[in-house]
Amino acid sequence: MNEYVTHGQLVEIIELFDHLSMMNAIITIIVYDLFRSGLGKLCDYLKEKKNNE
Repeated sequence: MNEYVTHGQLVEIIELFDHLSMMNAIITIIVYDLFRSGLGKLCDYLKEKKNNE
């Protein structure tokens, strides 16, 4: 096995990490947005329930 990484392999690894970090950023944004909208709906529901009592 070769201990040294060629330039081509290094570029592939960097592109892979770049792609993964982009996917992580997108997933984080989606999860955060879903969490925020869910929290807003929960607050609205609790306010409505409190006003109806």
